[in-house]
Amino acid sequence: MLISFPIVSILVSASYIPWLSVLIAQFSEKENYGGELQSPWELISEIIVENFSSVMNSQLWQSIFGVAFLASMLAVIIIKKSSLLKKSLIYFGIFLAVSTVGVILASTNSPCFMGRYASCASLSLILIISAGLTEIKNQKIVSVLLITFIFSGLLVYKNELKLQYDTAGIDEYNDFIDNNLTSDDAIMYSNIHSNMLSIYHPDIYTYKYGSEEEFNPFRNDEIFREFEQLEKIDGNLYLVCFTPNTPSDYFKCEYDEIMTFHYMYYDFSLFIIWNFKQD
Repeated sequence: MLISFPIVSILVSASYIPWLSVLIAQFSEKENYGGELQSPWELISEIIVENFSSVMNSQLWQSIFGVAFLASMLAVIIIKKSSLLKKSLIYFGIFLAVSTVGVILASTNSPCFMGRYASCASLSLILIISAGLTEIKNQKIVSVLLITFIFSGLLVYKNELKLQYDTAGIDEYNDFIDNNLTSDDAIMYSNIHSNMLSIYHPDIYTYKYGSEEEFNPFRNDEIFREFEQLEKIDGNLYLVCFTPNTPSDYFKCEYDEIMTFHYMYYDFSLFIIWNFKQD
């Protein structure tokens, strides 16, 4: 006998209770986690794009179609007084509740919420669309709507796959590191996102700029906090950071830019740095 959806939902929700204390602790901190508070409209737009398009390859028509499709299906359910009306409104309420709480907290308290986090409730939208389609008797209309919806989704996956196989930028970076760095040199990564590049060169000594170790999922030899830590490096020191940042955003020094390159979702810059000046 199949367990009803509400019971499954309650069981799944209950399994997250131990994690809620961590969530509350994160949102209770009014620190700036490396970014500024976003406006409610920016966050709402991001939620829409994350559900119906892609942040990195956003297509306006996908977002407009997705919202219009969802709204029309909800309207069909209400107008036809579907037997699934009550459940559909509950599902829509769940999605709105998750999104609203995230938007309020992220725009007023702590920038810990991103549009894609609302996807934990996105199944509710699929259920509403499914319920609406069952109320449409004209199968040609249903087919056109489904084909357009699926086509829009496939375009998102196409763009994501393109990112996976577009390796020109990382290949250029790896070629430079392989051909120019020695065991005497070291690389400093400015943030966790650039730090992911450390997996390609495990033999090069690495620093992570100023982050607590427990927040860093990638390998590093040291967390950089003091200039004295650099004394052990006999060769050159390099810095990888987001473009258009420069080493002067992190410390006083002289530097030369070696290259900029794109990999996955990000634009990076590689610098060689020297002559640190302590305050």
